[in-house]
Amino acid sequence: MKKNIEYASIPAPVTCVCKTATLPHYFTFHAHNGFEILPFVSGNVSLYYEKDSIYMRPGDVILIPPYVFHRGYQNDETPYVRDVLNIREDYTISGREEDYSRLLHLFFSGDNQKIKVIRPNPESFDMVHHLMKQVESVLNEPADFDSLLLRDTYITQILILLYRAQKSHPNDWRVSDTWPESMPSFIIETFQYINTHLTGEVSLDALAEAVHINKYYLCRTFHEFTGGSIGQYVIEKRLSIARQKLKAGIRPYDACFQSGFSNYANFSRTFNRHVGLSPKAYQMAMRVGGENVTA
Repeated sequence: MKKNIEYASIPAPVTCVCKTATLPHYFTFHAHNGFEILPFVSGNVSLYYEKDSIYMRPGDVILIPPYVFHRGYQNDETPYVRDVLNIREDYTISGREEDYSRLLHLFFSGDNQKIKVIRPNPESFDMVHHLMKQVESVLNEPADFDSLLLRDTYITQILILLYRAQKSHPNDWRVSDTWPESMPSFIIETFQYINTHLTGEVSLDALAEAVHINKYYLCRTFHEFTGGSIGQYVIEKRLSIARQKLKAGIRPYDACFQSGFSNYANFSRTFNRHVGLSPKAYQMAMRVGGENVTA
């Protein structure tokens, strides 16, 4: 059964798909172990995430940092044309690690947990769109040194174009537009409350009281904008934090409590059920194969 809220591991160091398809209204509220770059070509699409909502405009390039839960929603049947480039956290450009790290500051300007929007000039946007197609094409070739070098070259060009667009207009970050389907402020406050109290108890009654909304209406509205329940989000958010801590080498027992679980046995069962490995086995697999672990 497909989960409505989930952590979606990027299965390769880089993935890229240029898409023209209807987005299901039930599209999963999800987060990745890496960076997502989404040039938006056309459509009528809203993007909901933990801190705000965005109405995407053609020509926007959406930058989604790692571990930020988000969900696209197609408002009508207008074809949704976009490119999706996912860059896993463990990917880097050999010999240019420091420069690559500087380019990634695009994702972390200001609030590290906010989705950013860059609006390049039309010529630069067309170049980004063209380069995305090149990345998609080269990823379908055998992974020899020449194809990997081309991949890195195209990705570097994309990041430089976006870096220069933001550098030319440093105050043009657009976080949200006002439109009828904007996410209500009490849903944003709900995310804020959960994330502030994630390592303690998160009860529905306390949450509803904090955001001053009837708990039944709160649950319905949260589901409307995320496609899942508040309880599902809390669990997936805690598991996302646990993955990061295990990856960083923190003992599974400590990772359990640092990510908000109050009982190690329950944490281990929940982690195994969602990830397919025990916390210890996951950590050991990460040490051996890095992010090749796809769970």
